[in-house]
Amino acid sequence: NDRGNIVASADLTLEGGFGSPVLAGTATVDEGVVYIPKSDDKEVISTDDPDLFNVADTAMLANRELIPSKNAFLANLVADVRVHISRDTWVRSPEANVEVYGDVAVRMERARDRMQLDGVISSERGTYEFLSKRFDIARGSAIFTNSTELNPLLQATGEYRVPQAGRE
Repeated sequence: NDRGNIVASADLTLEGGFGSPVLAGTATVDEGVVYIPKSDDKEVISTDDPDLFNVADTAMLANRELIPSKNAFLANLVADVRVHISRDTWVRSPEANVEVYGDVAVRMERARDRMQLDGVISSERGTYEFLSKRFDIARGSAIFTNSTELNPLLQATGEYRVPQAGRE
């Protein structure tokens, strides 16, 4: 769909009764593309800026959009799935084209409207445009620390060649 195209395989089991289903196992993203929304009106802010905390609060609201609306069967679903993301999986936006790979444990409890991620998604290649400059990604990671917020610790090293007058 408009959010991406993923080729995946899974080894999952569904156990429990209608009122307490449990989905468990592993899933592998073999390849694909995930499109992230365009970030309009970017503004770099300091970590001690009070506006940063307002943004963090809205991130918790955004998590709820990732969990599908309730129905009778899914209302009490508990999912505990380990996801392996293979190389040749890309995250794209107008600013970014980054290959990602890694392993993440996903735990979702529908009755509590809670989703937890734990693991590391890494990158060693791709591009990212920032302040009208295109950086080559040398390495990066998104570290999820078993938090209920979809707010990983992001680290990235990018390279940008500065053109010098009179030199190739």
